[in-house]
Amino acid sequence: RCKKSYYWKYIIKLESIRKAPKLELGLLASKIFEEYYNQLPKDRNQTMLSNAVANILASSEKKFLGENPKEDIKDEWSKICRILPKIFSTYHNWALPKDINLKIIAVEKEYKIELEKGIFLLAKPDAIALQYPEDIITKWVFEHKLRSNYKIGMFGIDYQSIGSCLVSESIGTIYNVIDFKNLK
Repeated sequence: RCKKSYYWKYIIKLESIRKAPKLELGLLASKIFEEYYNQLPKDRNQTMLSNAVANILASSEKKFLGENPKEDIKDEWSKICRILPKIFSTYHNWALPKDINLKIIAVEKEYKIELEKGIFLLAKPDAIALQYPEDIITKWVFEHKLRSNYKIGMFGIDYQSIGSCLVSESIGTIYNVIDFKNLK
């Protein structure tokens, strides 16, 4: 990455006051996924998911807008408040039959292994999931991606996925990609 960005973040520890709206959308969606997947499959339902969306939006509004927000910030928040409920209103019906045997065991947990003395591999996947088909238990990295312009082949084996699998001892990555380009 950029040397100046590294200097600001790690040397002088300068932090951004506000995250970019697209990053904020992804972080809010991750919180919603976390709440959804921390429920047992039998307890996951549309009402629970709608409540999670409403609660997370309500608890995040002040932080996102800040004091005396400009119009463009208000517009971005308004867009997020329109898009997230639409995304998740259909997500549950699609996901439940596919992940009935999926149990999330860690969300946004940092993993670290020492490759050799003083050299570490770090990863912080969206989630680690156990899948229980009959008598075989399989561990997966679970990554959520929200894209407004998704193309087939956009996600594949990448360094994030490989690192997350290595440090968490998972066999692979399940990408949960939601394309929302047609939502207004």
